[in-house]
Amino acid sequence: MTAPTPDQAHKYVGRADYTLAEVTTVLAAERAAQARRCRVPTEGEWPADLVEALLRRTLAALAMRANPLGVAVSVTDFGVSTDRVGGLDPVVRRLEAPHVKLVLG
Repeated sequence: MTAPTPDQAHKYVGRADYTLAEVTTVLAAERAAQARRCRVPTEGEWPADLVEALLRRTLAALAMRANPLGVAVSVTDFGVSTDRVGGLDPVVRRLEAPHVKLVLG
């Protein structure tokens, strides 16, 4: 596998309301964020787990655009709850775990 292209990410997102330009911008930002956290190939073959993690990062970042404060509020008959959302998806953490950079000092 190679690093995901904007077209592949746009298909992965699967929503027509995100333009290819928006997906391209977010993909580039998430690729940079992933490279700061993980050892990623600069070119050539990419492990399948890093490809999936990058696509999921992109999808999550696009979804968070509608929730800039990162707080989800639920109102039910039993009360109100607020939950922090965002951050790293647990699946992203699991997929990136073998590639995380060890920083000392």
